[in-house]
Amino acid sequence: MNNAVLLGYKGYMVEYIKEREHYRVYDPVFPAQTIAYTDSFLEAMDGIDEQCPAKKEILNYSPLASKVDRFTIVDKIPDSKYQVWNIGDNMIDGFLPLCRKLPSEFDWQELVDPNSLVAIDMRDRFDVLANMRKAAGVGITNLERVYKALDTVTTTSLGKQQKEWAQTLLPVYEELSSNFIEYFVRGR
Repeated sequence: MNNAVLLGYKGYMVEYIKEREHYRVYDPVFPAQTIAYTDSFLEAMDGIDEQCPAKKEILNYSPLASKVDRFTIVDKIPDSKYQVWNIGDNMIDGFLPLCRKLPSEFDWQELVDPNSLVAIDMRDRFDVLANMRKAAGVGITNLERVYKALDTVTTTSLGKQQKEWAQTLLPVYEELSSNFIEYFVRGR
């Protein structure tokens, strides 16, 4: 059997069973006991939400890096030091990964603080999530960069893309940053 464990969510594991083309949810403490089978990954996560709404963390397995990252689920961006972690399709569907960057020796090198990983549940806003992931690909990763892109006069193709994404996502970033937005508004 060639199954791949996709993630741990709120203490449960979700495994895709290729031969049967469905997902199996189980408790890692008792792996032989299946809690549920479902055809959809999102249905598996919704079922877990119903079973244990209090737990607030997910585990994301990255096959490219061969590691598991632990994310705490939050409702908003915690503070101005956080930014969207541009890991593209290597994140669980429906969640926006956020992180704090560590200082690095080189400008081109971006190091992530593994203890700062959080994710915003956006399963009910897939269109916004897709836009935020695309914008992160051109450097629009937090409210500060949104404001910077809006204030910059540019003629380059990248600069124009950044400005377009900043205009599109300004209301979203302001909503997700509402607990610290006064800092930016006063500082502008």
